[in-house]
Amino acid sequence: VLVRRLEGGYDPGRQHPEILTIAFDGETLGHHKKGGDEVLAAAVRRLARAGDPRIVNLGQALDLVPAEWEAEIADNTSWSCAHGVERWRSDCGCHVGGEPGWNQTWRAPLLAALEGLRDRLAELYERELAPLLPDPWRTRDRFIEVVLDPERREAADFLRREAGRPLAPVELVKALRLLEMQRQSLLMFTSCGWFFAEISGIETVQVMKYAARAVQLARDATGVDLEPGLEGALARAQSNRKAYGDGREVYERLVKPSVATLEGLAAHLAVSSTVRDTPGEGTLFCYRYRLDARRVAQSGPATLTLGRMLLESLTTSEQADLLYCVLHFGAADFRCGITPFRGEVLHAEIEAALFAKLEHVSFASVLREIDRFFPGRDYTLRDLFLDERRRVARGLLEGTLRRYEEHYREIYDDNLRLMEFLREIDSPIPGPLRVAADVTLTGRVLEVTRRARKGELELPAVEAQLGAVVDLARRLAAHLRITPVRRDVEALVLERLRAMIEARGPATRAAEVADILALAERLGLKLDLWDAQNRFWEWAGSPPVTLERDLTAELARRLWFEPSAVLARAGYAQSA
Repeated sequence: VLVRRLEGGYDPGRQHPEILTIAFDGETLGHHKKGGDEVLAAAVRRLARAGDPRIVNLGQALDLVPAEWEAEIADNTSWSCAHGVERWRSDCGCHVGGEPGWNQTWRAPLLAALEGLRDRLAELYERELAPLLPDPWRTRDRFIEVVLDPERREAADFLRREAGRPLAPVELVKALRLLEMQRQSLLMFTSCGWFFAEISGIETVQVMKYAARAVQLARDATGVDLEPGLEGALARAQSNRKAYGDGREVYERLVKPSVATLEGLAAHLAVSSTVRDTPGEGTLFCYRYRLDARRVAQSGPATLTLGRMLLESLTTSEQADLLYCVLHFGAADFRCGITPFRGEVLHAEIEAALFAKLEHVSFASVLREIDRFFPGRDYTLRDLFLDERRRVARGLLEGTLRRYEEHYREIYDDNLRLMEFLREIDSPIPGPLRVAADVTLTGRVLEVTRRARKGELELPAVEAQLGAVVDLARRLAAHLRITPVRRDVEALVLERLRAMIEARGPATRAAEVADILALAERLGLKLDLWDAQNRFWEWAGSPPVTLERDLTAELARRLWFEPSAVLARAGYAQSA
């Protein structure tokens, strides 16, 4: 279809050379159109083989067909708005999504709010950095040299050159906070913030998050709080959703909860480290951390963890030396306290007091001691960042689900004959029995794939057992939970492919990968093969390739490649 549309862009009635320009958003090849890159690659290969039309870039096109006319781009115009650039500053009618009756009157006040904030940030930036840097704005523009490195390793050297002298640690932190503030000030004008239909949409919320971060950095660096003024200006932007009302409420409910503080990040790390393995040192988001002097003890259902944590921001170089305490009562009930580290003597006193109370199973006393030594706010599971909350929740659920699955298996085993009889007479299986079948048969499939990954089952046995379970599920109209099965099969493909690449029986491993992919297709598993495809393509371009030609072509087909392209990349001679 794509090839036909491209070929149809030419007019055979024209006698002069034609240039068909094709352009699209890079996101089209990512989350907008999954697999779009593969479709485009196949279309380009097919056109290249045909030889007409010829595929060139715009520079080559101008060499082949010299320009006869020159055009100027009109100012204040855009490809996505018929009204110039009004889509980014007024209720012009251009938008994506939305519901009948919605408007975009929020655009102008949102823009005004962020422009007002930008101007106040610029004043603070210039005033506060002028004593440190000869030309703060030139430094801002050159700061990209530092930003391109996610770890900002050259930040101190960069500012030494800009200032003409080494900056003291306090000066360095202040300068980096203000420079990062300016970066966030630029980010808050990201165009998609105005592109869509509603101020509470994720794109517009994101630009307000940039604004909130800029406000936070301004407060930390200068002590000036610009947030009240920003909130007042946002109140003039009306939401289409009654639940939000205006931009101030959107900011309060969707932006403020996402603002991360150094102490909040410490609590996140402290709680998450108690429920899953966490290295003693590493990087979390844009912070470097180290965990020291960790002590853990359990009494009844409760687990107490105490430790020291050192944090350093990669973006601003600010540091924190903290003591943390986590009391876990089981399930999702956590209590975490954070306080500055004030020396080994106080640390030892806190440790002795807390663990002595725990040994006597006096939880009320432990809580009182936590309140005494950690007087700040309490942190709970809800204070973790969303992705980590989900991971912790999955971990906490595993034990509970295992117990329930055992009960479901008993129900299934006791009632299998009855369920088969009900299907024979075309009667529906009652809900509780159907759930027992869903859980049990999914578990059996996962057990087969797990054993295959461990090398305990050969592929013929895997195929036979999976086929038997799938057939039984179809007879019982059971619903197999495909997602965990699919992940296991994807991992199996990667493991066998890795073994092939590392030349551990390459022909055998390649045949196994092809067989696994064929089996997945028969079972209706739609695998995500992105990683496997990249590894295979890289392997094909790293001679010598020792697989037989036919096996290489078969594996290429199973991985959704054009076999001829892979064979050419691998150095095989073109077949007659």
